[in-house]
Amino acid sequence: MNRPVLVACAVLALSASSAYAQSANDRTADTARFDGFKVGGTVDYRRHEGKFDAPTTRQRVDEQEGGFGYRGFVGVDKSFGNVVVAGAEAGIGNGGKNLKAAGAAGKYSLDPQWSWDVSGRLGLTPSPNLLIYARAGYAWMRTHEKLIDVPVGQSVLDRKRTRDGVLWGLGAEFALGHHTALRTEFGQANFREGLKAARIQLGGAFRF
Repeated sequence: MNRPVLVACAVLALSASSAYAQSANDRTADTARFDGFKVGGTVDYRRHEGKFDAPTTRQRVDEQEGGFGYRGFVGVDKSFGNVVVAGAEAGIGNGGKNLKAAGAAGKYSLDPQWSWDVSGRLGLTPSPNLLIYARAGYAWMRTHEKLIDVPVGQSVLDRKRTRDGVLWGLGAEFALGHHTALRTEFGQANFREGLKAARIQLGGAFRF
């Protein structure tokens, strides 16, 4: 093989190696768009579902109600390699409608008030600006229960309590740049004693 051919082969090999290294660096830089601390918020449509016996009575509650709500959050994410992103998040929110039941034992209502949660998430970036992720964690909800119009001799109920349970979710986040992103997510919390809360969320985050 003559010298010009050898030189040409060497130049091609160096060019290919440089292009591959640049591509890997670009990919890592793109994944880093999901790195760092973040704050954000979402608006949502949430459905509360209750299947349990009302306190102090055997009256069955089997209802579900939908309404609008909101949630704010803080968290941190870290990319690993070129496609994996892991993170942690804490949030607090409010919203939704009361669950109600009426019968011979009186009129019962459960008002879902503040809720808060902590969770971790793990996702993949099928494209530089898109993160698809799954979430798991734990949630708490403050509720206000009332039982009125009860029969003679039965006590009324008016109490606040905190319920807890596991949560899970699936979502997608789209990076608009290195500091801002839009997200959509479906999540559900299964609280103790037959209470569930499901949410479809839309919002954004700012990274710093």
